[in-house]
Amino acid sequence: MLNKILILSTMFVLSFPCNIFAHESLSVSSESVFCSSVPAQMKPSSVIKYTDMSHYDVLEGGDLPLSILTKDGLTLSAQRDANLNRAIGKVSGRIIRVPDPAPAPGLVVIYDEEGFIKEFRGATYRYRPLKIGTTSPQGTYQWGSHNNTLTVFQNSVSGTGRLTTFSDRTGENDNRLKKGDVATRGDRDNPAHGTRINVTAPTKNGRYETYSMIKADNGSLPDAILDIWKTGVENWGYTWRSSLSINGGSYTYNY
Repeated sequence: MLNKILILSTMFVLSFPCNIFAHESLSVSSESVFCSSVPAQMKPSSVIKYTDMSHYDVLEGGDLPLSILTKDGLTLSAQRDANLNRAIGKVSGRIIRVPDPAPAPGLVVIYDEEGFIKEFRGATYRYRPLKIGTTSPQGTYQWGSHNNTLTVFQNSVSGTGRLTTFSDRTGENDNRLKKGDVATRGDRDNPAHGTRINVTAPTKNGRYETYSMIKADNGSLPDAILDIWKTGVENWGYTWRSSLSINGGSYTYNY
């Protein structure tokens, strides 16, 4: 049976992030951890489940050592990626930060093979995409530990951040997915099915190249700006694997 962490002082607990308690301040005798917000990065393929609003059980994987994490809860390499995305993102007006779901009993957080948030399930969380063919009101929106940034202009949309990959067989219209297809974060930007999107990313050699791709699906993308279907990454010289992501990418389209 998983034992709960002993909280020494309520005021003390509220003043520090979760990893301090998980690794230094308290005696941990199990896989149950105190955390007032969802950890940004865990061991690859981790799964956690909240038992209340501040504790979670580790179902798979585990926490990373506090000693290798920045104040944002990221490793140094991930922090560099996040800083790059913040620097290159197009901003129009005030940045509206899109929060992760708040911890609640039953909330399950699934991490990808790099250790970043891939999916939320359970509790009160529901993925609610916009109507296909619509986007957010004009402005700049940012989410995830990688500072993924979406800016909606009067006649165009620009997204900057982490490009991830997916391998689903069918898309949003029961269409068969193929090389060249991409998925947007549907609750923030859900352009018409078949919209041509210009995707720019660094190649394996460090050059930036742009290719026209097709919006064929949408998803929750809690820490990505765009999902590229499998072999689409070959455009930039990469070999697809489920753990592959490309940082510092972007996309644009007109509407």
